[in-house]
Amino acid sequence: LRAALGGRFDRIEEAASLEEARERLGGPPPSLVLLDLLLGEDDGRSLLAEIRSSPEWAKVPVGVLSAHSGPEVREDCIRLGADGYLEKPFDPGSLGRRIDALVGAAGDPALRGEPPAGESATPDGVRVLLAEDDQIVADLVADRLRRRGYSVTHCADGREALDAASAGDFSLAIIDVAMPKVNGFEVLGTMRGMRRHSGTPVLMLTGMNDEGSVVRAFDLGADDYVLKPFSPTELVARVARMIGA
Repeated sequence: LRAALGGRFDRIEEAASLEEARERLGGPPPSLVLLDLLLGEDDGRSLLAEIRSSPEWAKVPVGVLSAHSGPEVREDCIRLGADGYLEKPFDPGSLGRRIDALVGAAGDPALRGEPPAGESATPDGVRVLLAEDDQIVADLVADRLRRRGYSVTHCADGREALDAASAGDFSLAIIDVAMPKVNGFEVLGTMRGMRRHSGTPVLMLTGMNDEGSVVRAFDLGADDYVLKPFSPTELVARVARMIGA
């Protein structure tokens, strides 16, 4: 790790246990955190949650480095706010590029969910409709979008999302596919039939990665398709580009 990090940072601090790492949370935030999930007998995910709840450390990019290759663990880390998931064993050259990407995201306002320099922290008229029945995912997405300055209307099912779309204008919609009452495909199709939302950018956020679902979404008028588990910084970057376009 030190070899892969060499030349990229002025100083590298190590913590071999959860307790030792927690002591660092009282100090100034670093440029990057690389977090192993196995810290002695403790689970590194608890530290990840603490980092994301700290006002001083919340925006620090965090890369999880772990031997766990199962999708459940990776998804859990992304939901808790990890910006990248790096599996062991790793290639030092590839790891270096991934680290550069994580640090680069920290310096890019769009990727970090912040307004660019000189922009208002609360852009006028930028409203996002978020249709997502998983409360954990909804809270994560809404938090990252609100940091960017967007107003977020969260709907927990498809019927509620259609009611909100019928009642008001939105700059963009993020729609889950598997929702109760009305699924995301029906929400998308109905919105495209509304005059006020015929051209509203729509991003589908879902765990359905089969070709049929992807094709159906684009046929119905989706502008982007993001699979769960997802990178919150990447999602915010896609939203920023779609709204800018």
